[in-house]
Amino acid sequence: MYPFQSEKITRLTALRRETRPFYADHALTQAKWLTEIVTHIFHHRAQLLNYLKELGHPVNMFDLY
Repeated sequence: MYPFQSEKITRLTALRRETRPFYADHALTQAKWLTEIVTHIFHHRAQLLNYLKELGHPVNMFDLY
Protein backbone atom coordinates (compact mmCIF):
# COMPACT_ATOMS: atom_id res chain seq x y z
CA MET A 1 0.00 0.00 0.00
CA TYR A 2 1.24 3.46 -0.86
CA PRO A 3 1.39 6.08 1.91
CA PHE A 4 -1.18 8.33 0.25
CA GLN A 5 -3.77 5.57 0.02
CA SER A 6 -4.34 5.52 3.75
CA GLU A 7 -5.20 9.22 3.87
CA LYS A 8 -8.71 10.52 3.47
CA ILE A 9 -8.79 13.69 1.39
CA THR A 10 -11.39 16.09 2.70
CA ARG A 11 -12.52 19.37 1.19
CA LEU A 12 -10.36 21.25 3.64
CA THR A 13 -7.33 19.12 2.78
CA ALA A 14 -7.86 19.71 -0.94
CA LEU A 15 -8.05 23.44 -0.40
CA ARG A 16 -4.95 23.67 1.79
CA ARG A 17 -2.55 20.88 0.82
CA GLU A 18 -0.06 21.92 -1.84
CA THR A 19 1.94 19.86 -4.30
CA ARG A 20 4.86 21.07 -6.40
CA PRO A 21 5.79 19.22 -9.59
CA PHE A 22 9.46 18.85 -10.43
CA TYR A 23 9.22 21.35 -13.29
CA ALA A 24 7.51 24.20 -11.39
CA ASP A 25 8.91 26.88 -9.11
CA HIS A 26 5.90 26.96 -6.81
CA ALA A 27 3.30 24.56 -5.46
CA LEU A 28 -0.44 24.54 -6.15
CA THR A 29 -3.27 23.32 -3.95
CA GLN A 30 -4.88 19.97 -4.70
CA ALA A 31 -8.11 21.76 -5.68
CA LYS A 32 -6.20 23.86 -8.23
CA TRP A 33 -4.58 20.74 -9.69
CA LEU A 34 -7.99 19.12 -10.06
CA THR A 35 -9.21 22.20 -11.95
CA GLU A 36 -6.12 22.11 -14.18
CA ILE A 37 -6.63 18.42 -14.98
CA VAL A 38 -10.30 18.84 -15.85
CA THR A 39 -9.73 21.85 -18.12
CA HIS A 40 -6.84 20.04 -19.79
CA ILE A 41 -9.12 17.10 -20.57
CA PHE A 42 -11.71 19.50 -22.04
CA HIS A 43 -9.00 21.01 -24.25
CA HIS A 44 -8.00 17.62 -25.66
CA ARG A 45 -11.63 16.64 -26.18
CA ALA A 46 -12.14 19.78 -28.29
CA GLN A 47 -8.95 19.02 -30.23
CA LEU A 48 -10.20 15.52 -31.00
CA LEU A 49 -13.54 16.80 -32.25
CA ASN A 50 -11.77 19.36 -34.45
CA TYR A 51 -9.62 16.62 -36.01
CA LEU A 52 -12.68 14.47 -36.63
CA LYS A 53 -14.42 17.42 -38.26
CA GLU A 54 -11.43 18.07 -40.52
CA LEU A 55 -11.52 14.42 -41.58
CA GLY A 56 -15.13 14.87 -42.67
CA HIS A 57 -16.94 13.09 -39.86
CA PRO A 58 -20.36 14.52 -38.93
CA VAL A 59 -19.47 16.32 -35.70
CA ASN A 60 -21.51 19.14 -34.17
CA MET A 61 -21.56 21.14 -30.95
CA PHE A 62 -23.85 18.60 -29.26
CA ASP A 63 -21.04 16.02 -29.52
CA LEU A 64 -18.72 18.41 -27.70
CA TYR A 65 -21.13 19.02 -24.82
